[in-house]
Amino acid sequence: EYIELKTAEEFYDAIYLLKVRGAPAIGVFAGYAACILAAHGPRESTDAFLAHLEKQCAYLNSSRPTAVNLSWATGRILKRAKELCHLPVEEIMGLLFEEATDINFFVGRAVNPAHQDPELSISFEIKMRLIRELADCLKEMGKTIRVNYF
Repeated sequence: EYIELKTAEEFYDAIYLLKVRGAPAIGVFAGYAACILAAHGPRESTDAFLAHLEKQCAYLNSSRPTAVNLSWATGRILKRAKELCHLPVEEIMGLLFEEATDINFFVGRAVNPAHQDPELSISFEIKMRLIRELADCLKEMGKTIRVNYF
């Protein structure tokens, strides 16, 4: 199912309400969400742009505070924006989207028993299929994808 999201609240809810599931998917989603929210931010100065982006990243992170891939992705976008602060805001925004061109998935092979419902047998293959489908979709969009299993 595809859903169209435009606002910070919609991005937040998609993570919080588990419309986006799985650590790798949440990371990819959060990175793009941060870029989209940045693009809708102020453009009058780099300082205002960075303050807006920082606020939006913190807001996204608060949707699932323990989601490591979420905070990693928003942190990477924010760090990159700060590295580019010497450029005009329009250029920073374009380069942030390019930052999401190469995507690395780090996928654990373990299944956390605490997350399993004994009434619902979910095989590890479902997780692997989701990662493959997500990677294939992103490759079709021209992204460079690496999947690393540990």
